[in-house]
Amino acid sequence: MDPVFSRPGEAPTAFERQLLDAAAVHHPSTTQELWLLIAQRAGLEALMVVLDEFGNGAVWVPSRRTFFNALGGPTLENMITTLLDQDVSQREIARRMCMSHTQVQRIAARHRGTCAHGTAPATREK
Repeated sequence: MDPVFSRPGEAPTAFERQLLDAAAVHHPSTTQELWLLIAQRAGLEALMVVLDEFGNGAVWVPSRRTFFNALGGPTLENMITTLLDQDVSQREIARRMCMSHTQVQRIAARHRGTCAHGTAPATREK
């Protein structure tokens, strides 16, 4: 006889799949309904990995933008500094990259402080 519920690391059981298939959630109003919606969208196997890794513990979940900003920050910064080195204006870079002008200004300031042709002196004489 097959087990009714799986244990951590195991594949979902037929009964667990039936439970998910029978649950109809379109606009979650509780945490349980939100987890059901995630299982329906991402797949039961993916949800079980999340439950196994983070279940019974408090965890901070980043927003999509925060996650990808952290992941792609260095790449994005390199792309922007390449455009700056090609004398593309900061406003044009902001437009192309769908960023604020302020974000590009910050990256440009860091870039000026580290490159040879920047305005900040590399060393000070005494």
